[in-house]
Amino acid sequence: MKQRSLPTKENSTFADPPSPVLVEIGRDHAISLVPRPPTTPHDPFPALEASLRPLINQNRNRSVRAAWFVPVFYGLSFLAALLSPDQMLLTSPLFYLSTVLIFIVFLIYLLCADTRMCRKFRPLCREVIKLDDVRTVGLLVDALKMNYGNIQRTVTDALIELFPRLQPDHAELLNAEQRAFLSSKLINLPKNAAKDRRASQQAAYSRSISFRVAILQAFAQVGDSSALPIVEKLAREEAKTVDQRRIQEAAQECLPALRLRAQKERDPHTLLRATGSTGTETATLLRAATAAQETPPEQLLRPGSSGP
Repeated sequence: MKQRSLPTKENSTFADPPSPVLVEIGRDHAISLVPRPPTTPHDPFPALEASLRPLINQNRNRSVRAAWFVPVFYGLSFLAALLSPDQMLLTSPLFYLSTVLIFIVFLIYLLCADTRMCRKFRPLCREVIKLDDVRTVGLLVDALKMNYGNIQRTVTDALIELFPRLQPDHAELLNAEQRAFLSSKLINLPKNAAKDRRASQQAAYSRSISFRVAILQAFAQVGDSSALPIVEKLAREEAKTVDQRRIQEAAQECLPALRLRAQKERDPHTLLRATGSTGTETATLLRAATAAQETPPEQLLRPGSSGP
């Protein structure tokens, strides 16, 4: 009995996944299969940024108005009292009571507006943190300025995780204002909480130290010359505690890259020498081309004349 081999289909694609198709039913009930167009993954970050950025700007503008309101209001009130006929307002208890009441109403308005904004801000900020994306560092730094209690702690923890993941090509993620804010955090170092037995204070102190170490790690990749004086000061200061030594070591590791980047900012056309150079090489990196000697006209080649 002969054995017959079963016919096999060449170029079989059984291992290939089936291509997605759409089923379309026409008017005459004809069924046709149409390839499904490829779908791109949804990126929620632009929508979250578009929703969160206006809240941050509103908070910033309201803080500026609140800072100017008190001196301007009381300055105008005192000026009006001086210019009043016979300076009657200076001796009127009703005038002082009205200024105090206006100030209290303004504080209540700020408190209510801040509470409403916090209710909108908190869920959006948590969604941004859940993305765990380095693109969110600039937005989270701006959110850190709003000082919303537990949200501020959550934002700080997120930045501690994101800052060490920054690379040199992420420099555009932080603008000059955000870098200045982070540099101010390095100037105001936290006080030692070793004698405080409360767990909340110990956790806050440990978080603040880790946050400053993470800032220095970020500056090593995306820092500029504006942070150089602060980092140099931290690198040469005497470290008395373990936490201070952590900050000092992070500053010393950040300093070479920061100096190299600052030198490149000062003179972008300068060729930077490697750090391992001994300095014995010639100082001239590029030599100008020497002028070519002019050839006398009588020595130039001419085409030969054809004889008869």
